[in-house]
Amino acid sequence: MTAFDRNQAFSMEMKEGTGGLIKMLASGDVFEIFKEDCIFQVVTPEMIDPECINPNIRPYRKLLHSDIGAANCIVARIYLQANELSEMLFVSKKIDTKQLLTILRECRDTLIDAYKITGSLCCEIMEQTDKYLSQNEPSQAPIIPHIENLVNKVSNFTVSIKRCLQTFGTLFNLIFKTSFQGHRFDKIHLYINEELGCEHPLAQLLERNGGTLANIINMRNAVEHPKKNNKLVITNYEMQANGVLAQPTWHHYPHGEMGSISFDMPQVLELVIAFIEAATTHLLLTQASGDFEYGISIVEEENLDLSCPIRIKATPIIPDNWLKSKRGIKGTPS
Repeated sequence: MTAFDRNQAFSMEMKEGTGGLIKMLASGDVFEIFKEDCIFQVVTPEMIDPECINPNIRPYRKLLHSDIGAANCIVARIYLQANELSEMLFVSKKIDTKQLLTILRECRDTLIDAYKITGSLCCEIMEQTDKYLSQNEPSQAPIIPHIENLVNKVSNFTVSIKRCLQTFGTLFNLIFKTSFQGHRFDKIHLYINEELGCEHPLAQLLERNGGTLANIINMRNAVEHPKKNNKLVITNYEMQANGVLAQPTWHHYPHGEMGSISFDMPQVLELVIAFIEAATTHLLLTQASGDFEYGISIVEEENLDLSCPIRIKATPIIPDNWLKSKRGIKGTPS
């Protein structure tokens, strides 16, 4: 068998998933390839052996996600969109874009964990409820549904959401050269007010969402370190006195109100996605190249590319005389 030369060209087959390749993207020491419904990770000889000790080392690839790809809103809006914006805003002149994408990749993956827990648990609740409602033997005692390991599933959800927010908070440190703890959005908000002004869109975003973010993070603390005045009460299916079956609920005692888990979980997930998407856009705009002004547009839902539903686009507005000033060209190009 002929030895493999690490410097030679190589090919890889990627038969899994739907359609063709949508995006190839490197961040940090990770190179990923995206299809509509799956993500591959490719490891090159340079990543395995940067010192070139083994001249015959081979690259390999692995299927990172077999059911999540560029069509997923988390992948598109948190990760691929940020990469596209950073390129169009030319932010690499000011910040380490590889580190930026590494942070957002970690946010993406922890949010995917929360997304999978949410989808699985909400489907289970819907199926159990439908099964209960289909019982139509009035002479028999109904079988009350029960979600196994409900507390663990909710706990894992809160872990993923908190880790995501903690990780995202470090993006402010990367951009502003600060050293805040990732989850202290209250302190980050005060800093942004001082640095950019309280009327800046980023300051306004933190003002609107700060309390909600603190509550979400505190929910995890209430699960991990419950106290008399701070605990998350999780209740499985219960039959109420009026004969109506109550679906699983959670209650952040004593601060919040009791809510339906199957309703609240997707709401929390979407809120975090929307916050990170908006905050990332505003953060990148603070680091945009000063050579141009930029037009920012939001793609209407009916016009989204469903294979990669990126919503926010940036376009540099290039003055007519810019190209001539850079190249010394006289006259106006036809």
